Amino acid sequence: MTETHAYKVESVREVVYLDKNHEVVSGYEMTVYITEFDETRRFTMPSTDPKAAKKTINDYIKDRQALAALTD
Repeated sequence: MTETHAYKVESVREVVYLDKNHEVVSGYEMTVYITEFDETRRFTMPSTDPKAAKKTINDYIKDRQALAALTD
């Protein structure tokens, strides 16, 4: 089960980008405000599937928490 963190998707826009295989992809850029760190981040996704977006954002937040723990 994916842990849920506090964030707000502020905007979604269509973009064209290169994926990890350097292929051109039509997709979306989401601007997300992450409450815990008072930070805004952009995530590039191939679709606006809410489950995929939630997983991507929550995975980032877990990594960000681990990074913050290094400074404690």
